[in-house]
Amino acid sequence: VICSMLFYAIDVFSILFKSIVILTFLLVFFSIFPYNNEEGLNLLGPQAILNGFSNTSLITVLCLLILGQGVVKTRVLDNLVANFLNIFPKNPKIVILICLFMLQMLFLDDLALILLRHLWRQRTRCSHQGRTYRHSQSHDHQLILF
Repeated sequence: VICSMLFYAIDVFSILFKSIVILTFLLVFFSIFPYNNEEGLNLLGPQAILNGFSNTSLITVLCLLILGQGVVKTRVLDNLVANFLNIFPKNPKIVILICLFMLQMLFLDDLALILLRHLWRQRTRCSHQGRTYRHSQSHDHQLILF
């Protein structure tokens, strides 16, 4: 972990390259030197190492990071803010309040969708071997703010 942190601190390589090297190192290292339990099963095999990447919360955060980077690169919000500054040239505090209000509306909209999804999962039942179970509490309903 410390070597990975030091490798990320070096600015010679891109973050994508560093991430691929670290992930490849972990996969190869724990394949050559397995971490076995009492039964001889490798606890840190490739499936266990890559299992965390299928988490829906991680995929959602990565999609949000990609979307945010696209907004920054394309500068799509610059025109919106510039238009508000043209409407209120002497009072930038109003522009800030409008932007905060728009951000709040986005948050409330997402919150309503997350709550509806959570309630839907609570009511949905899945059948398994002739019995019915309620879905367990999931962490998908947590909203991550940047």
